Amino acid sequence: MSSSPLNQEGNRFFQQGQYGEAMAYYRRALELDRRTENPWDMAATLGNLANVYAATGKNEEALTCYREVLGIHRKLGNRQVIGITLVNMGNLHADRHETERAKAFYLEAADFLEPSGDVRGLAMLYGNLALVVRDEGDLPSAVDYFEKAILQLRRLGDSSELARTINSLGKTHLMQARAEEALKCCQEALAMSRGLNDDLGMAAAWYNLVAVHEGMGRLDEAIDLLARVVAVDERYTLPKLEENRRRLKQLMQIREGGKHVRT
Repeated sequence: MSSSPLNQEGNRFFQQGQYGEAMAYYRRALELDRRTENPWDMAATLGNLANVYAATGKNEEALTCYREVLGIHRKLGNRQVIGITLVNMGNLHADRHETERAKAFYLEAADFLEPSGDVRGLAMLYGNLALVVRDEGDLPSAVDYFEKAILQLRRLGDSSELARTINSLGKTHLMQARAEEALKCCQEALAMSRGLNDDLGMAAAWYNLVAVHEGMGRLDEAIDLLARVVAVDERYTLPKLEENRRRLKQLMQIREGGKHVRT
């Protein structure tokens, strides 16, 4: 007897954000898998359990499940799944700001995923690795990894994730004081997000463009864009609302002060 129907029910609840119900089905599936000793079914169930644990902030439990998945697929020789599992484990360490451990998992994952040509897996790997090395201050490597991720995302045709990654590349250029490169990336990300009617994606691009224009001395453009960011913050009650309101007020005061100086 296969645990697949139980996993499918669990997946349905998981997609609806009903994690408790999903967990109940996955645990029943795992009980069945341990009786039947089907390694493929067991690995799939453990992976689903890990996803629920990760979604509910139970990182240690998620890591325990992923370790068991990893052991199963190392025996089965499924290099692609080994690579994805290593990426998922790296993500959990990255969530805990354990950048060295996260990077170690990502780099090991690359050894498995790069020969497989798994476009989606490589896009996820390179994008996450870029964020980790950027946090470590290695901005040139972050740019390289973001560009690799973008190449894979263009092949995949995932416009939403592509826009986010291009915007992240723009932020990285900004951190290197490369204003023109940052401007180009953020404008491209903005155009893509606008085409997708993605308010949050547009706000993320506007936010980076605020810093670009402010750095270039274009206060009017920076204020206009930040006002748009604040409007999105208000619409969705986002956590940086008050911070962005204060920044907007400061920019407006700087602009007014500059006008008084000129007169």
